Amino acid sequence: MNRERGHELCVEIGRRVMSQAPEGWREVELDRLQLGTSHITTITFLMADGTRQTGHIDGLDDLYLGLKVAEYVPSEGTWFRHVLEYSLHGSSYNAMSPTFTRDSPFGEGRDLPSAAYVEELSRFPRRREFVSPWMLARWPDDLAVPFVAEPSLSFMAARMVGRDDGADVVAFGLAEEEDGTGRALIFMMSVDEPDDDYCIVREDQAGTTYGGVIECGLSSGRLRLCFTQQAAEELDVAPVVAIDLCVDDDGVELVRRSLREILQSGPADQRPRLLKL
Repeated sequence: MNRERGHELCVEIGRRVMSQAPEGWREVELDRLQLGTSHITTITFLMADGTRQTGHIDGLDDLYLGLKVAEYVPSEGTWFRHVLEYSLHGSSYNAMSPTFTRDSPFGEGRDLPSAAYVEELSRFPRRREFVSPWMLARWPDDLAVPFVAEPSLSFMAARMVGRDDGADVVAFGLAEEEDGTGRALIFMMSVDEPDDDYCIVREDQAGTTYGGVIECGLSSGRLRLCFTQQAAEELDVAPVVAIDLCVDDDGVELVRRSLREILQSGPADQRPRLLKL
């Protein structure tokens, strides 16, 4: 999800509306139902005399598609209904954009074709638990639903932590079992090439990525790692991984010291934007 880009697009939609709004308007509501690129848009102006007037605004389709992309959360989806409210003299806007509801937002006479449902889940794939029942009800019988596969790691309890300060590489790892087996994450940084990206490797080299940690925090014995979409896919982990540290105080301190050092190595643009260790 790119909140900054989403805000920019909402502001630009507001500019388009204000440049084409009818004279005498005071407030406006844009109610957009969209799956893929298919949509139903209802624009209602509240006029200065208290009456309501429906209208049309040109040039919104690309902006709304960009808004779906900006607000897409990998494996969880993006909005299918987006409501925006602007006022003539206001400098801000109100927005509502649910990504999951049990009941369909498409009332009688306001549904979209089955192809729109297919396009939505193809462009913005979701895990099974994030696909609303009403979406599945309209899915074509002869097509398999492209659910996103569950990542192999979203949570684990680490019973072993260890560090190796080699001549060329510093390596730090967390493993599920006390003997170092089971699921594991290993963080490495180069000693000789301090400008190289840090590296993260899964157990048995099941996945490897370079950089990619957006946030890292440790609180109440739980380590929380947030990854970029690319890093999560390359490691086959969830975008957010929680690790309970089942180690003694010295082990927890080793986690703090090692991750602080490794994740702040390499290029500045690869370092976490939030580091609370």
